[in-house]
Amino acid sequence: VVLRYRIGSGEAASAKATGGNIYINGDKTVHVFRTSGTFAITDTSLTSVDFLAVGGGGGGGANHGSDGGAGGGGGGAVQYRTSSPVSGNLSVVVGAAGQASAYFGNHGAQGGNSSFNSITAPGGGGGGSTRDPAGMPSGGSGGGAGSDLAPNGPQGGQGAGGHPGAVDVVSTDPNGWGNNGGSNASGAQGAGGGGASANGSDVPSSLAAGGDGGDGARYTISGSTLYYAGGGGGGVYNNNPNPVGSGGQGGGGNGGKNSIGTAGAPGTGGGGGGGGMTPGTPKGGSPGGSGIVIISYPT
Repeated sequence: VVLRYRIGSGEAASAKATGGNIYINGDKTVHVFRTSGTFAITDTSLTSVDFLAVGGGGGGGANHGSDGGAGGGGGGAVQYRTSSPVSGNLSVVVGAAGQASAYFGNHGAQGGNSSFNSITAPGGGGGGSTRDPAGMPSGGSGGGAGSDLAPNGPQGGQGAGGHPGAVDVVSTDPNGWGNNGGSNASGAQGAGGGGASANGSDVPSSLAAGGDGGDGARYTISGSTLYYAGGGGGGVYNNNPNPVGSGGQGGGGNGGKNSIGTAGAPGTGGGGGGGGMTPGTPKGGSPGGSGIVIISYPT
């Protein structure tokens, strides 16, 4: 997050509220919450704010000891509002990262919900495994499906509704922006988790690459144009010559190949990567990235 400077004791009088890490960015004061807290208004002239809330990313799935790659976790939902009325002390909740499967063959856990001013951004769905293959449905983006050797294999978890792809788009769906996890049609690799602005990639065949995570959505509220809530990439079977799935822009982790996946980036709501195996040696997925809440108003 690129910001002009953080508030010091000499500039604190310009802030109209307390809570989080406070920065001055041009003519805006910005409060960044990476952990839960309270946004407490100290100047009654502050009656509305812009805010971005991103749920925690879903954890990547784990594979079984005799099967292929697991699905990537879905990115957390993205809620963006402008001129939202505020007063008094307001609770800020930052969603925790969804954990990777603690047992080989299970799907990853859903990310935690973030919330501010009565608006909730649900966490992303966990990635599917190779024995529990469908990605978990969620209010955020869905997790990708794990590998499945039956034709017309499982679908990934379903997201909240498609983002149009532009910058700073206000959320219209009650659950925020999110997309579907990729599906798996007889592949031995994991599909990609959904991102805030794109679906996770499918796995069309047994020798396909792991599915890429869907890209997140872009917002400028921090002072820079940044992606949030990318999906995690799918893992692949070690004997497959094709690459693992890449994490989507916005903190999504890469899938694994003879390794666990890569974790989602903290403070982005990105999904964790799915695990990929060596025969007889199962590998887990990785956790998603924690969520974030950013609040902005004129200095």
